[in-house]
Amino acid sequence: MRPSLFRSLAFAALALPCAANAELLCWSNDRDGKIECANPDGSERFDLAWGLGKSQGLAVDNAGLVVFWSEHDADHVMSSPLSVGAPKTLVAQLPVGSGLRGMAVAPSIGKVYWVAETAAKIQRANLDGTGLEDLAIPTGTFFDVEIDESAGKLYWTNGTQIWRGELDGTSASPIISGTSEPYYLALDLAGGKIYWTDFAANEIGRANLDGSDHEVPAPINGLLDRPLGIAFNPADQKVYWTLDGGDIQRANVDGTGLETILQNALGTWDVAIIPGLAGSGVIPASSEWGLAILGLIILVAGTLMTLPLDPRVPDRRMGSASA
Repeated sequence: MRPSLFRSLAFAALALPCAANAELLCWSNDRDGKIECANPDGSERFDLAWGLGKSQGLAVDNAGLVVFWSEHDADHVMSSPLSVGAPKTLVAQLPVGSGLRGMAVAPSIGKVYWVAETAAKIQRANLDGTGLEDLAIPTGTFFDVEIDESAGKLYWTNGTQIWRGELDGTSASPIISGTSEPYYLALDLAGGKIYWTDFAANEIGRANLDGSDHEVPAPINGLLDRPLGIAFNPADQKVYWTLDGGDIQRANVDGTGLETILQNALGTWDVAIIPGLAGSGVIPASSEWGLAILGLIILVAGTLMTLPLDPRVPDRRMGSASA
């Protein structure tokens, strides 16, 4: 077997899909500078992207199969194809000290949004970074932003309130007050609910998308650490969140069944659910399938490379003169 062909087969083996994963749980790691993923139960953990800055915001374009993240220290908005170790693209370089945090993506209008906390702005741009603009919304201490594309609504946290407006930031008004420190947001569009991490109160809040039926006490409360990022998984109807100490937890929407799926995963920040990847070939195998088949290829290739290329031609690789 020719070496070039051998290398091609080896790389092909590493690019085989994790067909067992119907959804992926992914999170940003601001300590180690990477995006990590696992099954929703925390198993089969692997790195999706690495060599990043302090990544604190995370958003996924499921239609375009692209992941976006914000780098808090470098003031970068970055993206890459939704594939292990894929090339990274600088989407936007913001002024030094912008303090980027949460973000969201709206593929239907071709926009990516992010919070510049220190600059007290919510900004957006086209998916390739062109058309950068500041949204004309009341100033505040912004942490995260989420989008309901079907209704054309933008949600964001503003210090002690949660606000809602149009996708361009107009017609903005607070819809939820009386929270301690709403931090990151997640939407259950089918169920008509908004969830948020309350950083100061150590709880997960819930209300209707219009702000009504704000549940007090919060359905998920009494957490032992401060919650950061949050995501809702429609497939299992569970809420997932990261903790300041590094754990990742999940629970049913009513707060029952709380479990820690990853412990001491230091540096965890924002979290996202990526649905419907089974058999798509988007996410290469992190270990098992790719390496197993790679091993088989190496075994077969090694056997073939010990045989004459043509039985009619003498094998001279080991100095043999035999036919």
